[in-house]
Amino acid sequence: EIECNTKPLCWLGSSFCCIGMLLTVILIPVSIKNVNHEEYALRYEGLTKELDTSLVYEEGKYLFEPETKLFKYNKIVGTVAFRGDSLLECLSRDGIIIYANVVFQYQLRKSELFDIFWEFGEESSLKKLFTSVAKDSVRNVIARYEAIQFYGERSTIESEIGIQLKEDFITSGTHADITFLQLENYDFPEELSDAIFDKQRGEQDLDTATNEREGALTGAETELLLSEVEAEQRNIQAIAEGEKVILEAEASVEVISSRAIAEAAVILIAGEAEATSTQELWEKRKILFYTIKDTMEMTNDEFVNDYLYSMVLNNANNPITKI
Repeated sequence: EIECNTKPLCWLGSSFCCIGMLLTVILIPVSIKNVNHEEYALRYEGLTKELDTSLVYEEGKYLFEPETKLFKYNKIVGTVAFRGDSLLECLSRDGIIIYANVVFQYQLRKSELFDIFWEFGEESSLKKLFTSVAKDSVRNVIARYEAIQFYGERSTIESEIGIQLKEDFITSGTHADITFLQLENYDFPEELSDAIFDKQRGEQDLDTATNEREGALTGAETELLLSEVEAEQRNIQAIAEGEKVILEAEASVEVISSRAIAEAAVILIAGEAEATSTQELWEKRKILFYTIKDTMEMTNDEFVNDYLYSMVLNNANNPITKI
């Protein structure tokens, strides 16, 4: 009897254990919530319909009640882009349609995540506000410029869009900051694009012709300058060669003059020496003639007619004694 009474209890206990284990296996995975490194999370209790405002959850795994829901928000920068089919159609100051390709990045303020939850709920609803604010900001800035200015002032327009968007994000209560903005591209209606292209091509052709003309003038001026320099060089060279010839001629004249003076001096010295020698010879002869005349007791006439006459006859090869 005891065995019959305990068997149902055993079966009942076993059933409860199995059910408990089954519920554990089912509920634990459902209760584990994961937050990755790119996310913030806010805890919302499904049973009590209350938000846990004590903590902003960051990267990690958390165990909550199965009814708990995590509202996740971007921790790093988020991106909003107007590309492809979502290009922004804007109007320039001169009434030209401009299709703007704009992309910007934002970062949510961690300290204002609870305000974001109460005002917008999920981040997707907040991004709708970002998109609306950005459209107004871009269109307001583009409306200040004429279409043609986009060719020469693109960076200025892009910078002004960034400034305007940051201001509008603050005044619109977006609870986020703009970290990056780029005007990637823009486009005009096809007819206007063709007209602008033709105008630009004409301006480029004009610039090319002007540059070629300036290049030709510069080339001509350069050739003229080179010719003047070459002429000056030739003139300097000719002057140098002329001065060289003059110096060589002067040196040659100096050499010839010095040689002539030297030769004249030699001749003069030789002449003086010869004259001195002749004079000395005749002085000696004079003394000799006087000695002979006195020794022979001759008169001057006798000395000339007898002695000198006989000397001349003796020294002559073929004397003529009579005519």
